[in-house]
Amino acid sequence: RAAALTGVAELLDPDELLAFGSRALGDPDMLVRRAAMQLFSRVPPERAFPRLLQTLQESEDSAVLAAAGGLAQAHFNSFRNVSLSPQPDAERGTVIARLARYIHHPELATLLSALARHAIPEVREAVAEVWRHRPDATEPAALESLAADPVPAVRRIAAGAAVSAERYDLLDRMTQDPEPEIRREVGVRLGLAAPVGPAGLLVLEHLEGDAEMPVRAAAHVARLLQGEAVPL
Repeated sequence: RAAALTGVAELLDPDELLAFGSRALGDPDMLVRRAAMQLFSRVPPERAFPRLLQTLQESEDSAVLAAAGGLAQAHFNSFRNVSLSPQPDAERGTVIARLARYIHHPELATLLSALARHAIPEVREAVAEVWRHRPDATEPAALESLAADPVPAVRRIAAGAAVSAERYDLLDRMTQDPEPEIRREVGVRLGLAAPVGPAGLLVLEHLEGDAEMPVRAAAHVARLLQGEAVPL
């Protein structure tokens, strides 16, 4: 089926390419869905991206998302315009954020910072998750906003993004978060990112004085993972 898509790609007009590509993205096999990207690449980007973002699933395989991300990277301005106008719903916003993880473009941060202001928390979570893996695409002010987000689940993922971006000043602020689980997450993420240097150790020192035992425990374990001696 993947070979058939490749074989007919040159024979179809744009409407047929979109129709065949959309159906192929519903195929149960990842190779077929990945081959569908060849069809979308032959359609003008202003037409291809709306259908692609409408058809891609949030749970799509990373190989398919990487292929779609390559197409978005090649036509980034069109992809950004389609992604943000109008504001996407929760599922589409999450798909766009997941795609962004595979895009390498100097203006990628502008797209992600706009999604970081989305009204739906799940989209903001998806952006924070992208920044956890792609600190090079982080927009500092938007990351600070996510670290102070009213939804704890967003702040929790933002803690990991702040560690990846080495924003120890922001992490130190997060040691005052009202939710113990968020403060604990700061310690856990710093431990997993060892070594974190003097600035990170200072954050852990502040967590070691936390009123909640699980937070102090995470800070002590993180210190041990840094190779630091911790009194019994």
